[in-house]
Amino acid sequence: RAGIIGTMKAIDASSAEVLGYLLTAQEGGIQGATLQLADIYKDGYKDIQKNFEKASSLYESIIASGRITRSYKKALLARAEMRLQGHAYASDPRAIENDLLKAAAFHDPSDELDLSTIGRYYSDVNSPLHNRYTAYFWKYVEYKQAITPIFKGMFYKDLEEMSAVLERKHVDWIIKEVDQETKFATIVLPSKVKNYVKEQNIK
Repeated sequence: RAGIIGTMKAIDASSAEVLGYLLTAQEGGIQGATLQLADIYKDGYKDIQKNFEKASSLYESIIASGRITRSYKKALLARAEMRLQGHAYASDPRAIENDLLKAAAFHDPSDELDLSTIGRYYSDVNSPLHNRYTAYFWKYVEYKQAITPIFKGMFYKDLEEMSAVLERKHVDWIIKEVDQETKFATIVLPSKVKNYVKEQNIK
């Protein structure tokens, strides 16, 4: 806990102390500590330099464990990010999307911003996955599954802005599909939406 809290700047600890806490926890089998170490090497922390090879090795160890936990999901999202940026992995759109869809299948509504992370891959014009309608789908699922009122209101405002530049009939189709499958939307609908936008030739 001290290592994780230290990276959040909630306690005054040197990077060496934080690293020591996390390494001790990792050796004790705490998967969350492995994730935090990987994030440190991916993003850098204080005087700890980025090391994408170390980060990828740690993420891979979490994914290879097969334990379906919050850390497993976060490791998939982090690996997708590294793939997109070409850090320690080839920038492969299919592999990126596979990681995103695996992470989405284990989405916990209490992690309310995870779907925003996924949605950004489709809303970013520089992303190889860019598609405004697929991005709208993720934002609408995020809105439907949101728990916190402030987030729900923020997601709704984003939806209004997005739908203003989209063709209504396609937006209505997405809304109808999500409304019918709200609880399991991140599991059963991504492939269906992907096929729909391809068949309709909409971007």
